[in-house]
Parts: sequence; C-alpha cells; structure tokens
Amino acid sequence: MLHPSTGAIASFKTSFTFTIFPPCEDSSKGSGDGFAFTFMEDNHTEGGAGSNMCVTLHGTQGQIANTFFAVEFDTYLNPDCDDPSDSHIGVNVNSFTSLTTYNLCNFIGNHTNTSCRYFINANTKFTAWIEYDATTEWLDIWFANGSISSGIVKPEKPVIHYNLEQSDSLFKVLSHEYMYVGFSGSVGVYTEINQIESWSFASSGLPLPSYIALSESIIKSNYVKDSVPIIVGICVVAIFLLVVKCFVLYNQRQHRNWNLIMDDGSDLCNIGFQRFTYKELCIATKDFSEAQLLGSGGHGSVYKGFLQETGSLVAVKRITRESRKGESDFIAEISVISQIRHPNLVQFQGWCQEKENLLLVYDYMSNNSLDKWLFETPGILHVQSPHVLQWEVRYNIVTGVAAAVHYLHEEWEQCIIHRDIKASNVLLDAQFQPHLGDFGLARFTDHDKSSRTTMLAGTLGYLAPELQHTGKATKSTDVYSFGILALEIACGRCALSEIDSQSQLVLLDYVWQEHKNKSIFNVVDPRLEMNFVEEQMLRVLHVGLLCCHPVPLVRPSMRLVYQYLKGDKSVPSPPEFEPMAISY
Repeated sequence: MLHPSTGAIASFKTSFTFTIFPPCEDSSKGSGDGFAFTFMEDNHTEGGAGSNMCVTLHGTQGQIANTFFAVEFDTYLNPDCDDPSDSHIGVNVNSFTSLTTYNLCNFIGNHTNTSCRYFINANTKFTAWIEYDATTEWLDIWFANGSISSGIVKPEKPVIHYNLEQSDSLFKVLSHEYMYVGFSGSVGVYTEINQIESWSFASSGLPLPSYIALSESIIKSNYVKDSVPIIVGICVVAIFLLVVKCFVLYNQRQHRNWNLIMDDGSDLCNIGFQRFTYKELCIATKDFSEAQLLGSGGHGSVYKGFLQETGSLVAVKRITRESRKGESDFIAEISVISQIRHPNLVQFQGWCQEKENLLLVYDYMSNNSLDKWLFETPGILHVQSPHVLQWEVRYNIVTGVAAAVHYLHEEWEQCIIHRDIKASNVLLDAQFQPHLGDFGLARFTDHDKSSRTTMLAGTLGYLAPELQHTGKATKSTDVYSFGILALEIACGRCALSEIDSQSQLVLLDYVWQEHKNKSIFNVVDPRLEMNFVEEQMLRVLHVGLLCCHPVPLVRPSMRLVYQYLKGDKSVPSPPEFEPMAISY
C-alpha cells in the first residue's frame, strides 16, 4: 500500500456480497461475532476469539505494535468494545473498539436499538461497498440488502462517511510496500456461518508507469464468483488468502501492449473484475469453435464458454481487430459496462488482453438474442408456432429494455448514450428476462449535453433521421432506436425487410399507414393469433410511433416511456398522419 520512494499511500475500493446464519436450525440460541474485511502484514493470524475476530490478541488492542485496519460486520453485542448493538458495521484501526459505527438496529427502527439480529438471516444476502481515498483520507461505506449477481446497485448515500486524517495509526498500518487483504472472523460460545458470495478489489493512486503489469495469479483471484462458506469455530479463522498486492510491480511487458486506459482516465487493471488468461478462454470455448458460436456482429463474435474452475457457463465476446478500432471498442465497452449495474443490463464478469487478443466475458444468456425469436430468418432460426414469444413475454421484454435505457440516460451519475439499441443486442436469460448488451459504441456524456462523437454509428433501420446530418448521438437518438425496437416486438418484423428482390418494407412507414387508416392492429404479429391485451398492444404501438417522431424535441424521454409502459401515465395519441421530416 506504500510507494517506497515517495511515501504515497494507495487508495482502494472493494465490494462483496455475503450472508450470515447460524449452523443450527434454532437461530435464537445466539451467534458468533461476525467477520471483518481487513488489511494485515502477514498471511496468517494468531489472534484471539470472540470480538478479536482472530485478528488481534486479547490485551493488545490499541497498541501500535498490533497493527491492522478492519471494517467489521459485527453480530454480537460486546460492551467491552462499546458496541452499539448486535448488528452494526464498524471502522477499526488497531482495536475492535470502533472509531465510528453504523447501527443496523436503528436502521430497522427497533425500539431497543441494541438487539435485532439483523445480519443473522439465511434468506437474505447483503452487499457492502468500501472506498478509501488516500488523498482526502475519507472512508466511505455503503450497505444494501441484495447481491451483486442479482444486480443490486450501490446506494446514493454511504452509511459511513468518516475522515481518517486524525488517525496516525492508520498510516502506520498501511505504510508497508506489500500487504494482504481478505476476511477474518471468530466466535465465542456460539458458532455461525459467514458466506462470501462474491468479492472484487482494486487499488489505485500510486505513481505508476503508463503500462501496468499485475501478477496473473493475483488478478485471477480478484473476483470470487462461487459462494464459499466460511465456517468459523472457537479461535479458528478462515481467511480468504486472495492475495492482492496493493503495490504494483514496475516491470516491462515482454510483448507489445496497448495503452489500456479507460475513457474516464483510470487504468484498466484497476476496474475490479477478473482478468482471464487467453488459455482459459480458449479451453472454455473449445478453441473458439464454430459449434460454440452464439452470434457475430460488427464488433466481434460471441461464443458460449464453460469455465472449468467455477463450473459456470459464460458468453465470451471476441473483439474484431481492425487497426486500432478493435482496441477502442474494447476500451469503450469495458469503460461503460464495468461501472453500471441494472437487472436489465448484461452482467460483466471479466476481460482478457494478451498480445493481439481482446476478449470480454459476460453472464451466459441461455435463450440467446431477441432477434432470433422475433424474426423468421432463413438459415438462422425459424420460430414456429410452439416457440412464438407470447404477448406477456414480449410486453415484459419491451418494458425491461425501457427500464434499462432509462437507467443509462437518467439514473447513473453520468448519462450513457448506447447508440446501438436493437433486437440483436437484447439478450434473454432462462426466464426470458431481457438484458441490454453490446456497449462497444456507448459513450459517456454529461446529463445536459449530447455525445461529442461526430462519427455516424449504429445500425441501418434504427438510426434517427437527424444523425446523418448532425452526426451527434443524443438521448433522443437512443429513444428513436428504442421506438423501432418496440414496433418490431409488437409486429414481429424487422425494421427493414425485403418483400421481394425489387421492394423493401419499411416497418415505421407501414405502422404509420395503418395508424392513419385506423386499422393499427393489422400490423400485429399474426403468429400471436390475436392473443394479446389490446390496451397493452396499443400502448406499445403508440409509444413506438411517438419515439420515432422525426423531430427530436418532440420525442418523449425514456423516463416518460418507462412510465407509459408501466401504466403510470396515459400515452398521448400520436398525430393522425405521419409527421414530415425537417431540415437539420
């Protein structure tokens, strides 16, 4: 954590999902003492039981020689440590008498404020985010019910916001060139099970060269995906020796590398996701065989993979290298997807960059992409009657995608313009829940500004008319693409489809024509056999037309679109006739 020449201390951030429950069915008989996320100089502990969590010995708390930093998730009320309750989060430096705490019993409004057994719940997963800024010396801790794997999002406000500037002891704890980071816990009279489901960790802020080389074995251990139970007995500690060297080595790469700097200026190695080796992904995808190919597009090919180490299925995206365009797509996609979390966005697992190979690893979606279910495309997939997406599923898909785009536009700290919303980028899991993916064209921008890019990008049929004149991607251009997607879902037709060798059907024009003729239900996918809720179908078709208005300022925001589809607001009627395009 310490740079030996400058004396600079590294900043860090970590997140993990956990569950705590007693090993016996009768949870009323007491519990252990919880566990702690901790930094230590050594990779083993000789500490005491109970409140010491096997980190420090009895009688040595508070002594400078007994150096550690910990964030405790305490499940036992210990008056000797000034604990506020049997369910609290505490910040500890060299002592388990916390510098500051957050009382979960106050959080749930318990009238005693000291005993609520909030953590002891086998049916509840909790997630914590911990960030330390070495420059300002502020420590922030966020806490929420839910798991990272299910898409839980970090709350806006931390439960602990504490300045460690006055804690000279913390500097002594972190003033080592190499340190070990992990989890430790112990019990007293009673036992409990502490289960860590997932964990990510990253350090930053040291004066590093442009190219960073992290030990492959260290990064490989950076993200634990399987749930690993930590069963703690008296004076027995289970430490995750997922060793993260917090000071990064100055060594030259033995092969040519690119400058792996993300769009926000941070280094790719510090994003906190697993870095896979090319060999691992070759084995997972059977050397990227055709039999494993899920689909191909302008930005690369996606393969089904099986990770032997974890026994899980993944989707591996192999970025196409076209000069430096492949690199820019790779960096752009990681810059976006590594920072966002939403149930209707594809979940990122990790990445690989070795020599000329650029790969991204995502959760596997067993029902592939939406286009393969909507469109009867010869040579790809014929969706016959038993496999037609029923209306209830389609309505859930269009609403879920609206929620995802609304999140990208308005609910994250920066506005994210996707720039390639289309059916083939909507992936369906085993329950046919939609997940928007492919962020190779996505760009960050301030909420009150449009994207700075002037390069026309996207897919023909989904491009807003103003793009060919201005080249500026905006929230409104994403809204237009979503409108086309909504019409495709209702109609079961592509945005552009060939009628014969001489003519082409433009879906938007077709829907406007039937709307003008007051026979809009003629456009509905005939495979539904009129089995749909008319109010919902009309809502989707009208939202699609409103989103595709040729005047950008007239289009609704994704916030409104989402409210329309949820039924929270009435959808305005589109104009009777198709509006005329204007000059831009």
